[in-house]
Amino acid sequence: MEYRLGLDYGWVNVFHRTYDQDQDLVSEQGESFLSDRRDTTTGLRFTWNPKQATRMTFGAETRSYRYGDFDSDTDTFRLSGIHRWSPRASLTLTATRDSTNNDGRKSDTHNADLAMRWLARRNLIVEPRIGTWRRQERRISDDRFKTVGVDLRWFVRKLVAEVSVQHNEWSGTTNNLDENRLMFTFTRRSR
Repeated sequence: MEYRLGLDYGWVNVFHRTYDQDQDLVSEQGESFLSDRRDTTTGLRFTWNPKQATRMTFGAETRSYRYGDFDSDTDTFRLSGIHRWSPRASLTLTATRDSTNNDGRKSDTHNADLAMRWLARRNLIVEPRIGTWRRQERRISDDRFKTVGVDLRWFVRKLVAEVSVQHNEWSGTTNNLDENRLMFTFTRRSR
């Protein structure tokens, strides 16, 4: 069974969703492999749009997930914003914080991304980006990930040529990695 409730006034949005699944066998066989499931999410989101060029959103939600003997509780805070200088350029910032408790194991995750989209020419889009991610698990691990890159997209009639350059750095309790990627993609559009 699932139900959803919500109020949306444009600048504020309140929502709640619950999903319940009870599993029972019809026959007399053992039910050891069946597990009941419950997933509940409640949240609040504010949107600020003072001008058509800028839009900021702040949201908070809590999620409780139960599946058999497994329990998980997550609190999420998210801030995102977009600013358009012109129809040709925009900047997007996203920051997220998650606090999770999985069967008594607590972890905190922080994420931040900054990306720009620039229409350099009618047929060329340039998208530089930078991001960082960190997850800490109490007395167990501390993992960090950083990325920087740029995507170029050229449109020539029905062909799309994409070049993606990316540098990633991963440092953590179990693994350290530096990685450089160069990817080419060629696509033919149907329209």
